Amino acid sequence: MDVTFETAREFHSLLLQTTDFEPLHKPECNIVVFRYQPDWLKTLHREQQNLFHFQLRRTIIESGEFYIVHSVLDEQAAFRITVMNPLTTKAHLIRLLDTIRQKGSELRKSFPAKLQTDHC
Repeated sequence: MDVTFETAREFHSLLLQTTDFEPLHKPECNIVVFRYQPDWLKTLHREQQNLFHFQLRRTIIESGEFYIVHSVLDEQAAFRITVMNPLTTKAHLIRLLDTIRQKGSELRKSFPAKLQTDHC
């Protein structure tokens, strides 16, 4: 159990070192809740940010690379991971972030986004 708690803290530390992810709490156990928040996504309405997160999660799950769940905090979608395997390494965590970025970049190309400044 101590190993998985430490791995969650390590993931939190990795998130703090990025500019495109936002940790939503300091983990007290093996659960970490966070958002993917690249600058372009922040320009969208909250509903569209939520839709993008839900679609991105589905894309990642369907790829078979990782399984992450969604959560909603303050009416905004987020990802949640639970570190269960004591063999999870920093390399796995980095690969998760890279996968989210890659799948997010691919999804962005087909995502029907409206900027917050649009009035329709």
